[in-house]
Amino acid sequence: MNQTLTPRATRRLLALILGIYALLAVAYSVASPPFETPDENLHYFTADFIARNGRLPTTSDPGGMGQEAA
Repeated sequence: MNQTLTPRATRRLLALILGIYALLAVAYSVASPPFETPDENLHYFTADFIARNGRLPTTSDPGGMGQEAA
């Protein structure tokens, strides 16, 4: 059998998938304490690096900046 979705059914399926994704994203955000996600500290230090140096980090910069630049 060759079954195809109607445009309305396709929109509903897409809305369902996006809704589930949004709920999971919000739940993860609420469940994770601030600055406790795996690379959150590097994002903070990258923003601080940009504020102090007025440029984006490069791979030759010391510390975690090389990782963030890559």
